Amino acid sequence: FLMSWEDAREALKKNEEIKITFVGRKSKKKVSTPVWYVFENNSILLLPVSGSKTNWFKNVAVTPQIDIEVDSIKISGKCEILTNKKDVEYVVAKFKEKYGEEEIKKWYSGFDVAVRVRPALSK
Repeated sequence: FLMSWEDAREALKKNEEIKITFVGRKSKKKVSTPVWYVFENNSILLLPVSGSKTNWFKNVAVTPQIDIEVDSIKISGKCEILTNKKDVEYVVAKFKEKYGEEEIKKWYSGFDVAVRVRPALSK
């Protein structure tokens, strides 16, 4: 059962992690993985841990539609792939702000891409 982004707003503001579900580019099956994120301006910023080599990223680059789960609230989103250096640096800075520079250094490498998720238009 999908809810509106409005329903998820409070949960997105306070959580550290969300679960994203996407379609596998080869298997065509739905796959889920937990990810860190930053919520701002009614969009969710994602930073793939290994940049463009990250498995979930390769999948959403092919099928940019994802489902997001936060505090058992499910919402649907459309991914915009960010490859522009300035855009990616902006997302990296936001991640450092939320999680701390040390954590980002420890877990992330390959800062060549980022993803902005916006509400998917209702069918």
